[in-house]
Amino acid sequence: MATAAAALYKTATSTAKRESLDDIIYQVDSDETPFMSTVKKGTASAITEEWLVQELAAASAVNYVNEGADTDYQAQTAHTRFTNLCMISQKGVSISGTLSEVKQAGVSNEMNYRQIIAGKELRRDLEKYFTDGEVVKSATDPRKSGAISTWLSNSSFGSGGAVPTGDGTAAGTNGTARALTLALVEAAHGLAWADGGAPTSLLLSATNKQNFSALTSSVTNQLQMTSGKPVEGMHVGSISVFLTDYGQLDVTMSRQLSNDKALLLDYDWLEYRTLPNRNFAIKDMAANGDSVQKQIVVEGTLCALAPKSSAQVVALNGS
Repeated sequence: MATAAAALYKTATSTAKRESLDDIIYQVDSDETPFMSTVKKGTASAITEEWLVQELAAASAVNYVNEGADTDYQAQTAHTRFTNLCMISQKGVSISGTLSEVKQAGVSNEMNYRQIIAGKELRRDLEKYFTDGEVVKSATDPRKSGAISTWLSNSSFGSGGAVPTGDGTAAGTNGTARALTLALVEAAHGLAWADGGAPTSLLLSATNKQNFSALTSSVTNQLQMTSGKPVEGMHVGSISVFLTDYGQLDVTMSRQLSNDKALLLDYDWLEYRTLPNRNFAIKDMAANGDSVQKQIVVEGTLCALAPKSSAQVVALNGS
C-alpha cells in the first residue's frame, strides 16, 4: 500500500497547469526623441528643398554725411541659397497569416502592434541620424539629408580641427579630444549670438549631462526659479537650466547622442519637412506566401533655415 507521500499528486506531475503570463508587454528601451519631437514640422514640395538666407552688411561706426549730401550707394549683399535633400527611411513588418489570427497575451492585433513598434524605432533612427551623425547631403541613390552637424559652422573644435562648411556639403574635423568645460559651452553660445542666433536648448549625452552637472555644481551664483518644498535627505546634483551671458539654455539629455559632441540649438530656425503622404506612411506590401506585410516609410529633410543661429561643441572626450 502506497504511503501518502508516495501518492502525493504534485505540480510536476500535473498536465493541466495554466501558464501565468501577464496580459501586457513591457517596453524597456526608451522611445524618447527630444530633437525630432521639438524641431518644427513642415511640408516638402520637392526632393530638393531650397530656402534663402539674407545676411546684413557689417555695422559701420562712420555712417555720417554732410547736410545735403548725395546718396552713397553700397554694394548689395546677395541672398545665400541653401538646399537639402529628402531622404527615405523605412521599416518593414512581416508576420505569418497564422500569427495574425491566433490569440496572444498583451496583443489584440499583432500587425497593428508591430506597426507601432516599427514607427517608434524609425523615429529613433531619425533622431540618431540627424543629431549624432555627420553625414553630408548627397543626391546619389540612396539620397541622404545633411545632418545637423554639417550645418553648424559656429563650432568649437579641438586642436587641429576645422569647422564644417555650414551648408550641409561637408563635415568638419573634430581635432584633439578634450574635456567638456563651461567655457566651451559659453564660447559656442557666443558664436551663435554674434551671428544673430539665440540657442535655447543644450542637447547632451547622459555622460556629458553628468559632467555638466558636476561643472555647474561649483558655480556659486545660482538662481532658484521656484521655491519648492525641501525634502529631508535630498541632495540635488543635477542642472536643468544654465544661464550664460548670451541667454538661457534648457539642458536636455539625449539617449541617441554620443559623448563627442554637445549641440546648442535654436529651434526657431530648424524645421523637418516631409513630402505629402510620406510622413510615417503605412503601405500594404505584396504578400510573400502565407504572410501579411507592411512598410512604414518617411521621406523628409532637415532645413536649417538660419544655420548660424545654432552652434556645437565637438571633440569632447566624455570625461
